Amino acid sequence: MSTGSILTPKQKEELLFSVLDYLEKNNFPNARETLLKESNLENYEKNSKFENLLEKKFTSVLRLQKKNLTLEKEISELKSRLEKLPTSKLFNEKKLLPNDNPNFTLSNHRSAVTKVAFHPCFTIIASCSEDSTIKIYDYETGEYEKSLNGHTKTVEDIIFDKKGSILASCSADLSIKIWDVKNNFLCLKTLYGHEHTVSGLSLTPSGDTLISCSRDNSIKIWDLTSGYCTKTLYGHEDWVRKVDVSEDGKLIASCSNDKTIRIYDLNSGEFKAELRGHEHVIECVKFLPSSFFKNFKLNLENFNLDFEIGQIVVSGSRDNTLRFFDSHNLQLLFTLNGHETWIRDIAFNPNGDSFASCSDDKTVRIWDIKNLKVIKVLKAESFISCLDFSVNGFYLMFGYDNVVQVHECS
Repeated sequence: MSTGSILTPKQKEELLFSVLDYLEKNNFPNARETLLKESNLENYEKNSKFENLLEKKFTSVLRLQKKNLTLEKEISELKSRLEKLPTSKLFNEKKLLPNDNPNFTLSNHRSAVTKVAFHPCFTIIASCSEDSTIKIYDYETGEYEKSLNGHTKTVEDIIFDKKGSILASCSADLSIKIWDVKNNFLCLKTLYGHEHTVSGLSLTPSGDTLISCSRDNSIKIWDLTSGYCTKTLYGHEDWVRKVDVSEDGKLIASCSNDKTIRIYDLNSGEFKAELRGHEHVIECVKFLPSSFFKNFKLNLENFNLDFEIGQIVVSGSRDNTLRFFDSHNLQLLFTLNGHETWIRDIAFNPNGDSFASCSDDKTVRIWDIKNLKVIKVLKAESFISCLDFSVNGFYLMFGYDNVVQVHECS
């Protein structure tokens, strides 16, 4: 029984053209003429685009097969090691800190890097830039894999969903794009609705709802199945820089040029709280993960308090400080000083004992959550705009200028 081809008509045509090029270069004139006739391509004109394409594709397949074998071996070894560890040892008791020297320094962008993101499952990372592109790399080999093109202005933010099925991006071109990770990053949808630069994104744990924020002072909630905006939230008086969704998918936190953080109920869109304390633009905001609660409470006089998911909010600002807020009691808990100028981004190590911040002072600072003290400083050559931890906490990366640096943690 015959089955349909897995190739699109365009892919079939490219395959035929590349085979014709191969037959010509390797002196198979009869086979080439037969293929031309059988495929109804008598009017075929030679195109330099297909020169050596067959060999390149074959080489790529061999390389990927080799990589798959290597990954299968590594997975087998890791499973074996995990089986020998008690559950309490799955995360190393010793703090994992980024090494001083990077494993890789990646510089494929033509302009400043604006955001970086680790894939939750595969050994790939994504970075976006003012050059309007998204670059994909393998962070274990440092190999550049591809560029995602489609945005026409600065790509402001990117995020993978928890399953690693999609990558979402937003841009100063007023659009949001959804890319299919497992289908070679095919662009599935382009969402429009904001009236100015779309500066931040967050996804619910289920991955079916996207939250965006914009320089138009609004926050939008999108149903990714339909691609429709289901709610628009107002309240900020200036540019909404970033948004975050609580790990239970119930709350949204947003930060703004108006120096405030606002908390909303995601399902109803109801405004819940406004947090004040920063003295300048707030560049980033994150809910403190529940895995940090136990260690974080050691900083409090009453460390027997029970926190709820979404209660503690962490922010970084152009006033050079990091701040911890209790969103239930509208209370500023802690102000952390250390950076010498604007703080751009924060990221939490999944091991639950440390977090990182980056700044225009050209440093990444690693903070111990148990005492809120700096335990490590990494330095770069220019303003550091963004950073992220891998899901296992074994890698940290950050972006500055047109560069992404990947550091292993040990």
